[in-house]
Amino acid sequence: MLAEVRLVIAPKEARLTIRHGEDVVEDEVWKFEGPMSRTEARELAEVAFHDTYDLVQYAVHGDS
Repeated sequence: MLAEVRLVIAPKEARLTIRHGEDVVEDEVWKFEGPMSRTEARELAEVAFHDTYDLVQYAVHGDS
């Protein structure tokens, strides 16, 4: 693996981690004021996925 970005959404926190190979480069944690619902977590994950998809699509195919 060259690089990995991981988003984990739990009821009480979200964690975003980036690795280069096996090395953790950044690791951020956000604590929620109240528990996150499944619906909110799903929506957040979908937004993150679609934004990442667009980024990789652009990196691979450019602005076409």
